[in-house]
Amino acid sequence: MDDEHYWDEFYSGHNAVGFPSPFAEFCESHLLDDTSHILELGPGNGRDAFFFYDHGHQVTAIDQSHAAVEQCQKRASEVRRPNLVRFRCDDFTRVDPTEFRDIDAVYSRFTLHSIDDEAEERVIDFAWQVLRAQGQLLVEARTVNDPLYGKGTRIGEHEFITDHYRRHLDAQQLLRRVLDRGFQLHFFHESDGLAPFQDENPVVVRMAMIRP
Repeated sequence: MDDEHYWDEFYSGHNAVGFPSPFAEFCESHLLDDTSHILELGPGNGRDAFFFYDHGHQVTAIDQSHAAVEQCQKRASEVRRPNLVRFRCDDFTRVDPTEFRDIDAVYSRFTLHSIDDEAEERVIDFAWQVLRAQGQLLVEARTVNDPLYGKGTRIGEHEFITDHYRRHLDAQQLLRRVLDRGFQLHFFHESDGLAPFQDENPVVVRMAMIRP
């Protein structure tokens, strides 16, 4: 589903939060090396990308929203080392993996549930191709046990339209798919309480997979 227009309007008209997500803080504290090259898929307003930059990491981030990328690029131009936090407007499910080499971590927060099943397969394959040996695929996304599941118009298995498209993930199915691609399990947990925001307490899967 093409939600580009929705997200352009969202980032043009909303003052999104600037503090990092709990998942970014978790990854920075428990999963990442001191200086990693992180490839972020769907950075939105850059809240996590700039958090990683502030903690000494190099970040390349890809988002399809022109409005979001323009805002992030402006902010990046004002930091001390702009070459270490770069933003690109593109469909992250169709990026040529040969453009990247030896990435330490592919980071996807709240983006896998924004793409369809075929695009998810492309993302997993993309991560496998761009990660270095022992590199990590880091994912957090809403699951079929989330309170929002079933809201809106159903258009497919676990797929719904409200004001935008959302596909809730079967966490075990996702795990099997990533393991089948060759990744090794490092961390896996599905629960509420991991990504609370205002009055929302979504059920998410939080996952770290290693490329051997």
